[in-house]
Amino acid sequence: HLQHHPDQPFFLWASFTKPHSPYDPPRPWDAKYDPRQVPPPVGELALLVDRDPLLRTWPVAYGWDRLSPQAVQNARAHYFGLVSFQDYNIGRIVDFLRQRGLLQNTIIVYTSDHGDLLGDFGCFFKCNMFHGSVGVPLIFAGPGVQAQGRVDALAGLQDILPTLAELTGQPLPRPVMGVSLAPVLHGSARAVRE
Repeated sequence: HLQHHPDQPFFLWASFTKPHSPYDPPRPWDAKYDPRQVPPPVGELALLVDRDPLLRTWPVAYGWDRLSPQAVQNARAHYFGLVSFQDYNIGRIVDFLRQRGLLQNTIIVYTSDHGDLLGDFGCFFKCNMFHGSVGVPLIFAGPGVQAQGRVDALAGLQDILPTLAELTGQPLPRPVMGVSLAPVLHGSARAVRE
Protein backbone atom coordinates (compact mmCIF):
# COMPACT_ATOMS: atom_id res chain seq x y z
CA HIS A 1 0.00 0.00 0.00
CA LEU A 2 2.73 2.47 0.96
CA GLN A 3 4.63 1.83 -2.24
CA HIS A 4 1.65 2.26 -4.61
CA HIS A 5 -0.37 4.86 -2.66
CA PRO A 6 2.05 6.94 -0.57
CA ASP A 7 -0.46 9.80 -0.39
CA GLN A 8 -3.16 7.66 1.27
CA PRO A 9 -3.54 7.16 5.04
CA PHE A 10 -2.21 3.84 6.30
CA PHE A 11 -2.14 1.78 9.44
CA LEU A 12 0.77 -0.54 10.15
CA TRP A 13 0.83 -2.95 13.08
CA ALA A 14 4.28 -4.40 13.77
CA SER A 15 4.10 -6.98 16.54
CA PHE A 16 7.19 -8.55 18.07
CA THR A 17 7.01 -11.71 20.17
CA LYS A 18 10.25 -10.82 21.91
CA PRO A 19 11.49 -9.71 24.37
CA HIS A 20 9.91 -12.70 26.08
CA SER A 21 11.01 -15.98 27.53
CA PRO A 22 12.87 -17.95 26.44
CA TYR A 23 15.63 -15.34 26.51
CA ASP A 24 17.37 -16.30 23.28
CA PRO A 25 18.55 -13.30 21.26
CA PRO A 26 20.15 -14.05 17.89
CA ARG A 27 23.80 -13.26 17.26
CA PRO A 28 25.27 -10.69 17.80
CA TRP A 29 22.60 -9.55 20.25
CA ASP A 30 23.26 -12.53 22.53
CA ALA A 31 26.65 -11.05 23.42
CA LYS A 32 25.74 -7.35 23.45
CA TYR A 33 25.56 -7.15 27.27
CA ASP A 34 28.09 -8.62 29.67
CA PRO A 35 26.16 -10.45 32.41
CA ARG A 36 28.77 -9.26 34.93
CA GLN A 37 27.93 -5.63 34.08
CA VAL A 38 24.13 -5.91 34.10
CA PRO A 39 22.47 -4.54 37.24
CA PRO A 40 21.43 -7.39 39.54
CA PRO A 41 17.81 -8.04 40.48
CA VAL A 42 16.28 -6.28 43.46
CA GLY A 43 14.48 -7.72 46.47
CA GLU A 44 14.04 -11.27 47.67
CA LEU A 45 11.17 -13.72 47.39
CA ALA A 46 10.78 -13.76 51.17
CA LEU A 47 9.42 -10.21 50.96
CA LEU A 48 6.48 -11.39 48.81
CA VAL A 49 5.34 -14.80 49.99
CA ASP A 50 3.24 -13.43 52.84
CA ARG A 51 1.40 -11.20 50.36
CA ASP A 52 0.85 -13.86 47.70
CA PRO A 53 0.91 -17.53 48.76
CA LEU A 54 1.12 -18.63 45.10
CA LEU A 55 4.62 -17.23 45.03
CA ARG A 56 5.66 -20.11 47.30
CA THR A 57 4.98 -22.52 44.43
CA TRP A 58 5.97 -20.58 41.29
CA PRO A 59 9.75 -20.60 41.86
CA VAL A 60 9.65 -24.37 42.39
CA ALA A 61 7.28 -25.02 39.46
CA TYR A 62 9.39 -22.97 37.05
CA GLY A 63 12.78 -23.86 38.56
CA TRP A 64 13.67 -20.30 39.49
CA ASP A 65 14.80 -21.50 42.92
CA ARG A 66 17.53 -23.57 41.23
CA LEU A 67 19.03 -20.73 39.19
CA SER A 68 22.46 -19.58 40.26
CA PRO A 69 23.11 -15.84 40.54
CA GLN A 70 25.21 -16.16 37.38
CA ALA A 71 22.32 -17.82 35.50
CA VAL A 72 20.00 -14.99 36.57
CA GLN A 73 22.52 -12.41 35.34
CA ASN A 74 22.85 -14.27 32.04
CA ALA A 75 19.06 -14.28 31.62
CA ARG A 76 18.95 -10.54 32.33
CA ALA A 77 21.75 -9.85 29.84
CA HIS A 78 19.97 -11.88 27.15
CA TYR A 79 16.68 -10.08 27.84
CA PHE A 80 18.47 -6.75 27.37
CA GLY A 81 19.87 -8.13 24.11
CA LEU A 82 16.33 -8.98 22.98
CA VAL A 83 15.23 -5.41 23.75
CA SER A 84 18.14 -4.00 21.74
CA PHE A 85 17.35 -6.34 18.84
CA GLN A 86 13.76 -5.08 18.87
CA ASP A 87 14.94 -1.47 18.99
CA TYR A 88 17.14 -2.16 15.97
CA ASN A 89 14.19 -3.54 14.00
CA ILE A 90 11.93 -0.66 14.97
CA GLY A 91 14.69 1.64 13.75
CA ARG A 92 14.50 -0.11 10.38
CA ILE A 93 10.76 0.68 10.19
CA VAL A 94 11.39 4.33 11.12
CA ASP A 95 14.17 4.55 8.51
CA PHE A 96 11.79 3.16 5.86
CA LEU A 97 9.19 5.80 6.73
CA ARG A 98 11.84 8.53 6.65
CA GLN A 99 13.19 7.38 3.26
CA ARG A 100 9.66 7.45 1.80
CA GLY A 101 8.97 10.93 3.19
CA LEU A 102 6.22 9.59 5.47
CA LEU A 103 7.77 10.02 8.90
CA GLN A 104 6.69 13.64 9.45
CA ASN A 105 3.01 12.67 8.90
CA THR A 106 3.04 9.38 10.81
CA ILE A 107 2.03 8.80 14.42
CA ILE A 108 4.10 6.05 16.00
CA VAL A 109 2.95 4.24 19.13
CA TYR A 110 5.36 1.93 20.93
CA THR A 111 4.06 -0.21 23.77
CA SER A 112 3.92 -3.68 25.28
CA ASP A 113 1.38 -5.84 27.03
CA HIS A 114 3.54 -6.63 30.09
CA GLY A 115 7.04 -6.56 31.44
CA ASP A 116 9.21 -9.19 33.08
CA LEU A 117 10.53 -9.27 36.63
CA LEU A 118 13.85 -10.74 35.42
CA GLY A 119 14.73 -12.15 38.82
CA ASP A 120 13.44 -9.26 40.93
CA PHE A 121 12.13 -10.70 44.21
CA GLY A 122 13.22 -14.14 43.00
CA CYS A 123 10.61 -14.10 40.21
CA PHE A 124 10.51 -14.01 36.44
CA PHE A 125 7.73 -13.33 33.92
CA LYS A 126 4.70 -11.24 34.97
CA CYS A 127 3.75 -13.03 38.16
CA ASN A 128 2.70 -10.00 40.22
CA MET A 129 1.76 -6.34 39.86
CA PHE A 130 5.20 -4.93 40.65
CA HIS A 131 6.80 -2.35 38.41
CA GLY A 132 8.83 -4.88 36.44
CA SER A 133 5.59 -6.53 35.32
CA VAL A 134 3.34 -3.55 34.75
CA GLY A 135 5.72 -0.64 34.05
CA VAL A 136 5.64 -1.02 30.29
CA PRO A 137 6.59 1.59 27.71
CA LEU A 138 3.89 3.70 26.11
CA ILE A 139 5.59 6.06 23.69
CA PHE A 140 3.86 8.34 21.19
CA ALA A 141 5.72 10.28 18.52
CA GLY A 142 4.59 12.27 15.50
CA PRO A 143 2.06 14.95 14.59
CA GLY A 144 0.11 16.25 17.58
CA VAL A 145 2.70 15.13 20.12
CA GLN A 146 4.30 18.16 21.73
CA ALA A 147 5.15 16.69 25.14
CA GLN A 148 8.86 15.95 25.36
CA GLY A 149 10.59 13.47 27.62
CA ARG A 150 8.95 11.34 30.23
CA VAL A 151 5.44 12.08 31.44
CA ASP A 152 4.26 10.21 34.52
CA ALA A 153 0.57 9.72 33.85
CA LEU A 154 -1.61 6.69 34.47
CA ALA A 155 -2.55 5.12 31.13
CA GLY A 156 -3.71 1.79 29.77
CA LEU A 157 -3.70 0.03 26.44
CA GLN A 158 -7.43 0.82 26.13
CA ASP A 159 -6.40 4.49 25.75
CA ILE A 160 -4.57 3.98 22.46
CA LEU A 161 -7.67 3.89 20.21
CA PRO A 162 -9.30 7.08 21.55
CA THR A 163 -5.92 8.83 21.54
CA LEU A 164 -5.23 7.96 17.90
CA ALA A 165 -8.79 8.95 16.97
CA GLU A 166 -8.37 12.39 18.55
CA LEU A 167 -4.86 12.94 17.12
CA THR A 168 -6.08 12.10 13.61
CA GLY A 169 -9.36 14.01 13.93
CA GLN A 170 -11.46 10.87 13.44
CA PRO A 171 -14.57 10.58 15.61
CA LEU A 172 -15.24 7.23 17.24
CA PRO A 173 -18.54 5.68 16.09
CA ARG A 174 -19.42 4.62 19.65
CA PRO A 175 -18.08 5.01 23.19
CA VAL A 176 -15.03 2.97 24.18
CA MET A 177 -13.53 2.03 27.53
CA GLY A 178 -10.38 4.14 27.18
CA VAL A 179 -9.81 7.87 27.33
CA SER A 180 -7.78 10.00 24.98
CA LEU A 181 -4.30 10.84 26.17
CA ALA A 182 -4.10 13.68 23.61
CA PRO A 183 -4.25 16.43 26.29
CA VAL A 184 -1.16 14.92 27.91
CA LEU A 185 0.57 14.54 24.54
CA HIS A 186 -0.29 18.14 23.62
CA GLY A 187 1.24 19.27 26.90
CA SER A 188 -2.01 20.91 28.04
CA ALA A 189 -2.63 18.41 30.88
CA ARG A 190 -0.45 16.36 33.20
CA ALA A 191 -2.95 13.48 33.38
CA VAL A 192 -6.39 12.45 32.13
CA ARG A 193 -7.28 10.23 35.09
CA GLU A 194 -6.28 9.82 38.71
